[in-house]
Amino acid sequence: MIISPDSHYYYVKKFAGGKAFNLFELNQVVREYVPPWRALSWEFFQAFIDKNQLRSFIDEQIEKIGGRQVDASLMQDLEAISSRVEAKIMDTPFSSEERLAIESILSELPKCYLAVRSSAVDEDSQHFSFAGQLSSFLGIRGVDQVIESIKKCWASAYSSRSLFYRLKNNISLKEIRVSVIVQALIEAEKSGVLFTCDPVNGRVDLMIINSVWGLGEGLVSGALNCDSFVVDKKSETILDKDIALKSQKYVRSQSGSGIEVVMIERELSQKHSLSDEQIKELVHIGKKIEQHYGYPQDIEWCSDGQRFWVVQTRPVTTELKQQEGRVLIWDNSNIIESYGGITLPLTFGFAKYVYHQVYVQFCELLWVPHRYIKEMNIFLRNMLGIHNGHIYYNILNWYKLVSILPGFKHNRQFMETMMGTKHSLTDEIANSLQPFAHYNTFGFKVRQFLVGLKFYYFHLTIDRIVADFMTFFNRYYHKYRKLNYKFMPASEIFQHFLELERSVLANWKAPIINDFLCMVHFGLLKKLCQKWLPEFGESLANELISGGSEIESTEPMREILRLSKIVKENNQLAKLFETESPFKVFESLRINGFVDFLKELENYIERFGYRCMNEMKLEEIDLYQDPIPLIQFIKNALSVKSSELDDFEKKRLEQQKELEKAIGEKLGWVKKWVFRKVLAFARKAVKIRENTRFCRTRIYGVVRAMFYGIGSDLARRKIIDQDRDVFYLSYDELHGIFEGTLPAYNLKDLIEARKKAYAVYQQQESPPSRFITHGIVYWANMREDLNVPLQHFDELGPNQLKGMPCSPGIVEGVSKVILTPQDDLSLSGEILVTLRTDPGWIPLYPSASGLLVERGGLLSHSAVVAREMGLPTIVGIADLTKRIKTGDRLRMNGQTGIVEIINN
Repeated sequence: MIISPDSHYYYVKKFAGGKAFNLFELNQVVREYVPPWRALSWEFFQAFIDKNQLRSFIDEQIEKIGGRQVDASLMQDLEAISSRVEAKIMDTPFSSEERLAIESILSELPKCYLAVRSSAVDEDSQHFSFAGQLSSFLGIRGVDQVIESIKKCWASAYSSRSLFYRLKNNISLKEIRVSVIVQALIEAEKSGVLFTCDPVNGRVDLMIINSVWGLGEGLVSGALNCDSFVVDKKSETILDKDIALKSQKYVRSQSGSGIEVVMIERELSQKHSLSDEQIKELVHIGKKIEQHYGYPQDIEWCSDGQRFWVVQTRPVTTELKQQEGRVLIWDNSNIIESYGGITLPLTFGFAKYVYHQVYVQFCELLWVPHRYIKEMNIFLRNMLGIHNGHIYYNILNWYKLVSILPGFKHNRQFMETMMGTKHSLTDEIANSLQPFAHYNTFGFKVRQFLVGLKFYYFHLTIDRIVADFMTFFNRYYHKYRKLNYKFMPASEIFQHFLELERSVLANWKAPIINDFLCMVHFGLLKKLCQKWLPEFGESLANELISGGSEIESTEPMREILRLSKIVKENNQLAKLFETESPFKVFESLRINGFVDFLKELENYIERFGYRCMNEMKLEEIDLYQDPIPLIQFIKNALSVKSSELDDFEKKRLEQQKELEKAIGEKLGWVKKWVFRKVLAFARKAVKIRENTRFCRTRIYGVVRAMFYGIGSDLARRKIIDQDRDVFYLSYDELHGIFEGTLPAYNLKDLIEARKKAYAVYQQQESPPSRFITHGIVYWANMREDLNVPLQHFDELGPNQLKGMPCSPGIVEGVSKVILTPQDDLSLSGEILVTLRTDPGWIPLYPSASGLLVERGGLLSHSAVVAREMGLPTIVGIADLTKRIKTGDRLRMNGQTGIVEIINN
C-alpha cells in the first residue's frame, strides 16, 4: 500500500490518485528536480475506514444530501456533514501496523521537515483540477504529526468545499478515494508557478512564470503579490517582466508545524525574484515536462537557493488556442459562389465526395501513376471543409494538386486569379507543398514533363472531348430526369443514385480538364495584359474576355426577356401580371384561358427548372418544386426593353473590335500573334466552362430530386419527421441507411441535435473568408485572417469601397440588397447588392442597373455573364453587405472598381 518512485506504473496509476501519479510521472521525466517522496495508496484509506467500521457512517452522512439543488443554500448542510465526518476520522486511532507503515516511509525520506498532501482519484485530471479543495500541510515532523496530517488529508476529501465541488461537476460522492503524499519539504528561498502557456489569453506560444520569496503557499492562496514573467516559448526570449512590491513571505513556522508570514528584507522587496538565467532554466524544465505530457502544464516549483525543485504538475484546465500542429488554410472566395451561407450536412458530404472523384479522374487523365494518386489521396479526398455550416476550400490541398503540373510558380498565380482569392501564398509556403516524397527527384521532373504534354494534348483536342462528353451526358441525364422519385421507395431511389454515381459522376473528365485550361489561358491573358499593355488599365483582360458568345448561362435570362415581351404585348396578360401576386399567377392564367402562355412557362421549367438561386445546395427548392420565383423574374423584366440586350451586344462587339485594333497597333507582329492566340483560347475556355457547368447544375438537380424522394419515403415510414430532414444527415449516414453501416439508428434524435447546432450557426457571424487553423481544427483554435493582400488599393475615402472591376460602366442609383431566395426579389432598375451569386441569380440581372458582389472572382458566373450582357459589375468588395443597406444611394464605376456611398 506504499507507493514509491520505483513502483510499477499500472499499480501507481490505479492506486495513487491524481497528484501522486503526477509526481510518479515527474520522476520519470525530471527525477533530479523532484524532492524525495512516498505515498499511501487509497487502499490504505479504504482499509482504515473498513476496519474501523466508518464506511456505513460516512455513507449515511452523504445520503443526507439526497437530490438537493446545488446552490449556496446547500453549503450549511454540507458543513455540518463535513464536521461530523472529520471528527469521526480524527477520533479513530491508527493501529500498530498502520503506524509501522508510516515509520517505514519516514525512514526512507531525508531527516527534514515534510509536506503532507492529499491526492484524490479524479484530482489534477484533464477535466477537474480540485485546486484548493483538498488539504496540504507543511512543516511536519515526527510520526505523530504525520499521522495527524494524513487523517486531516483524508477528512478534507469530505470538506464542504470538496463535496460542493463534486456535486457541481457531477462527480460521484460514493467511494471517495484519497491517497496521501509524504514529501521532503524544501526550505524555499523562492517559489512559484510555471504555466507552459498563457492560461488567461489561451495562447500556447507563451510561458508565464509567477514567483514570490519564500514558500509557495502565499502565491497559491493569492495572499501575496508576485513577480510575473512572460517568455516566448520557441525562442525563449523574455518578453515582459512585471516586478511586484513584495513586503511579506511565507516560511516554515519556527515554533512548530505549519507556516507563518514574515516581513521581507527591504533590499529584497523590489528585487527580481528570478534572474534571467533562472527564468531560462525554468523554461527548459517546463518544456521537458510539457513534452512528456503532450499538453500545457501548470507546474509548482521552488528553489532552496542552490537548485530548482518541481513540487507538482497538472494539466492547464482553461481553454487554449491552438498554435501548434498541422497548419490548414481555409478560403471560400470562390466556393461561396456555389455554396453560399449555411449548407446542410448532406450537401457538404455529397460535394466533398464529388470533388474527390473528379480530381482523382483528373490525375488519371494526366498519366499520374496510380501509386502516386494513392499517395495524393490523403489530400484529394479533403479538398473541402466545413466550418459553422459554411463550406471552405482546404486551400493548401489545391496548391498541392496544381503543383503536379509544370510551371507551378505561374499556375498557382493563375489558380488564385480564377478563385478570386484576396491573398497570395508566399513562396516559402508554396515551395514546401510537395505532393510526393520524391518531389525534387529527376524522375518526378520527367513525370511532370509528361503531364505537361498530356495537358497540351487536351488543349488541342478540347472541342472533341467536350462534344463527346455532352453526348454522353445528355443520354444519361434524360434517363434519370424522366423518373418520378416523389413516391418511389427509398431503396429503389438509392439504387438509381448508385447507378448515377457509377455512370455520370465517375466520368466527369471533360469539365475538369477545361476548368484547368480556363485557369491557364485566362491567367496567361491577364499576365500578358499587365506586361505588354499596362496603359490600357487593369480591367483590360476582363473587357476582352467577353468576346465569346453562345454562353448557356445567359439562356434563362434571354428566355425570361422573351416571355416578358409576350406579356407586354397582351394587355390582358400584362394586367394580370401587374395586379396578381406571384403566388396566384399560375391559377389566374389557368382560369383566364392563357393555356399557350402556361405551356411557355412549363417549357421554361422543363429546360431550366434546376437553375435556381443556390442551385448547388441540394436542400434548396428549385423551380420544379416551386415555380413562383419565375413569375417574379418575369414581373421584374416587364420594365426592361427587350431590344436593350441585342443593342448592347452590337455595341459591345463594335467596341471590342476597336479595342483589339488599338492593341494590334501597339504590339509588334510576333506579340500580336501570340496575344490573339491566347485571347481566342481564353474566350473559348470560358465559354466551355460556363456551358459544361450547366451540366453540373442539371445533375445536381437530379440528385436533389432523388434525395427529396428518399426523404419523403423515410418520412412516410416515420424514420424521420419530414422529407427535408434527410439533408441533416451526412453523406456516409445516407449510405449507411441502405448498406447497414449506421452505428446508431435513432435518426430523429440525431437530426434534432444537428438542427440545434445549425440554428446556432444561423445566429453567429459567418467565419472570415480566409483563416488558418492549427492541429485539432474545431476546438479552441485560432482564426486569423492572413493579411497578405494580392491587390494593394489606394487609400479610399470614408464613404468609398473598392473591389475587382469586372464589367465597365458608371452607374448612379439606389441599392437593393438581396441575400437569399427568401428575400424580396422585386427589382426595377436598382443596383443589385449581394454577398455572392450563382447562375440562378442571372434572371435578376436584366432588372438591375448594376451589380455589386462581396465575394467572387474575375471568372465567377456573376462576372462572366454580367460582361456578356453589359451589366456594370464589381466583385470581391470587402464588407459590402455590412456597409450598404437597401435604399442607399450609390455611384459605382465598373472600370475602376470604386463604389461611393452618396448617402445612407
